[in-house]
Amino acid sequence: MPERMENGVKVRADGRGDAWANEHREALGNNIYLQDLDALFGQIAFAQNTGDRLFLEYVPDDYSNRQNVVRKFQVVGMFDRKASLATATSQHNTVSTAFYLWLCRIIGEQQDVKPRFFYVFGKTAPWSMLELDIETGAEVGEPFTINDWRSLWGQLGLLEARRTLAAKIADVKPTATVKDLFADDD
Repeated sequence: MPERMENGVKVRADGRGDAWANEHREALGNNIYLQDLDALFGQIAFAQNTGDRLFLEYVPDDYSNRQNVVRKFQVVGMFDRKASLATATSQHNTVSTAFYLWLCRIIGEQQDVKPRFFYVFGKTAPWSMLELDIETGAEVGEPFTINDWRSLWGQLGLLEARRTLAAKIADVKPTATVKDLFADDD
């Protein structure tokens, strides 16, 4: 059984992780799933490894299906963490931002509530965030600071989006497991 933090979240086996992502785990607790994506995208799409800086917050189908490799997921939001707002909005970040917004639009076609996109910036807490409209790339409001994570996630509508998305996939019961994929054809 993996070691867990007081809030029920599994402790990272490697003891590492991005500072913002670690705070996300601590502040929002269990069942607010977050996956880093940039190791894949950074290496394959952009030939860079910025390491643990692009995150996807998602809702999986029934957790009892966790051994299944065919499952349904819903994406709540994508977060691109940068050192500063200037870095996030610089011309050097245009291609990756365009790609991430495109991914949000494509994913949004598969679910009732479209994912949201945020820049997260800062080197340490308190973190700041800025939302971009996934259709236009325009800034949504002004940058804001994360003081109380759960309250902010509620104000932004991310907790309600999570509940709505989770309800849409609650009845999905996929059956294929990793073991099934590698079963002998006898």
